[in-house]
Amino acid sequence: MGSLGLAFPPMADDPEPEVHTDFEAAFAGSTRYVDADGDTLATRVVEIGELALRSGSVAVGDPFTGLAAMPGPTGPLPAGSYPVDVCVVTYPNDDRRIAVARLRLADRPARRWVEGREGAAVDAGTAAFADGADVERVVTEATSDALERVMNATYVPTYSTALFDPGSGAPSVCAFSSGIGDGAYPSWWGLDDAGAPVALYLDFELLTELETDDAEFELPLRRGTLGHPVLARHGARARVPWLAAKELHVRYRRPSSVHARWRLPDGKFVRIGGKFQANGTNYDLGAPPAGARLVLRVSIGLRRMTVL
Repeated sequence: MGSLGLAFPPMADDPEPEVHTDFEAAFAGSTRYVDADGDTLATRVVEIGELALRSGSVAVGDPFTGLAAMPGPTGPLPAGSYPVDVCVVTYPNDDRRIAVARLRLADRPARRWVEGREGAAVDAGTAAFADGADVERVVTEATSDALERVMNATYVPTYSTALFDPGSGAPSVCAFSSGIGDGAYPSWWGLDDAGAPVALYLDFELLTELETDDAEFELPLRRGTLGHPVLARHGARARVPWLAAKELHVRYRRPSSVHARWRLPDGKFVRIGGKFQANGTNYDLGAPPAGARLVLRVSIGLRRMTVL
């Protein structure tokens, strides 16, 4: 594996601008998490292979629709072959997704993280690291067809990976399924104690979750407006229509949102399906589970998922 000797200005006192996955925990091996609903998730690390970089820049994005090249945080990256691995999260229903992808640039631990200039704008359910010189070579009809065949051959429910040579003479594209699908995902440089980059991460944000404030109600719900200090604090409102006792109409101010749950006697949560409106959600409460209470969960930010 290549070695980087790039210096980066000290940033020990600078706050990280956004919440991101705990990358150390994600790539520690077998890590278990518990989410806000009390469900337990497990992760494991899967090695993909060695990615060849020769141009001094690395590209990130969707290999089927568009890649964007960026240099290292202080200049060109040294040419070499660098390993890529992914953190795969398994949900209670055995669904498996790639939560984070990592390009390892040096065998030193990262001590802090700074957001990359480019992220991955995903439109085909796939993201990639690639050599910066191969941006135009990758996104062609012929290359896309060949890459799709490789990814189909590596598919395991429910993700794919591929180490691919787009005609450059070396495997200079590493593609992988992007979390739960399309979206805009950030990249993060991992820096060592001296400020040199040791890794580049693509964060699909499956190991972060909403920071919430819960309003809880006993059943049966009374008709009319449901008062609660949590809802008032965040400018949200909930109402049971007088002529529709099994409906619940929730309204809120963005960027906050409100999601309804049943809290069961054992402390577990069950999601309640709803119909989204322009400024809220309408829920059909139906027949509540025995002994359940209604929880209206107000999202107020983002946090890292709890490691067990």
